[in-house]
Amino acid sequence: MLVVTLVGCASGSGSIDRQAAEAVLLANNNADTAIEEALDRVARVCMEEQGFELHPPELEFEVDQDMKAWLGQSVLTKPDLSLPPVEIYGIGLESGVDTTFVEIEDDGDISYLEEPSEFDQQSIADQEAYFAAFYGSSEMTPETINLPELGEVERAGGGCLRRAEDTLADGNYPDFLVHAGLAGARGGTDWEQDERVFDARIEWSICMEAAGFEYDEPFSIYMDLGMQVGGYQQSAIQAGDAERQALEKEFDEIILSVAAVDAVCHEETGLEGIQSDVYWEYMIEYVSANEEEFFAFKERTDEMLSLAQDIIAAGRLPS
Repeated sequence: MLVVTLVGCASGSGSIDRQAAEAVLLANNNADTAIEEALDRVARVCMEEQGFELHPPELEFEVDQDMKAWLGQSVLTKPDLSLPPVEIYGIGLESGVDTTFVEIEDDGDISYLEEPSEFDQQSIADQEAYFAAFYGSSEMTPETINLPELGEVERAGGGCLRRAEDTLADGNYPDFLVHAGLAGARGGTDWEQDERVFDARIEWSICMEAAGFEYDEPFSIYMDLGMQVGGYQQSAIQAGDAERQALEKEFDEIILSVAAVDAVCHEETGLEGIQSDVYWEYMIEYVSANEEEFFAFKERTDEMLSLAQDIIAAGRLPS
């Protein structure tokens, strides 16, 4: 179970400070991720009750992230040049790409990149039956949920995932989604539209352009590198060891060249400090206005996670 100690003001005490806002926001986002993981595991228990013995590889959830992980692409954007290239922006080629189970089709497409799991070795019909039972069949009418500040989302009309959601949320999963969106500031604030951030990003962009890089904002770097890495990865998969190492080094050099200029432009414009100050100025006001909901979310998710643990231990859902 995720356990996070919150520090700061108690619910209903008025405006809170930045330390309390950071603590509750980080705790709530990590707790929400822990709920996603719990839902997946409880849904698998439901599937086993229906006779499905093989599952797809488990999804990976990072349930104990720090503030840099949550805000690194929007607020805490200054690159750390002391990190290995692959960790600076979280994008890079993995060394030692396994080509043992690669199939290249006549048209050049890659059919799969690693040894298929037992689940993937089943017939297509068996896999489709699994997913229909897990997510609900296409014949089931989806439920539309309106999330304030985020818009409408669709929820499966049936299946084990929906049953897991209803079970952990005590039959009111839509309300949980609304609460999660609020408590995690998913709709959040319009801090990025603040003139101080807008002006600082323009100065940063001008600085980057002077060095030959055309980016409107730091997030554009992630988008650009993410697009570039795809081509490198496909080439690396089909290459020998020496060529893969050369490709890895070449892409690392691309990252380092961008990051070096990015760091200088952050320093010259003070961008990260401005973004951070403005973000928390808006967020403290937002959390203070919804303080009860923010602090209540931790208690709610603790109860849901405790129930999930009981279900997983018992190997069955409540009837």
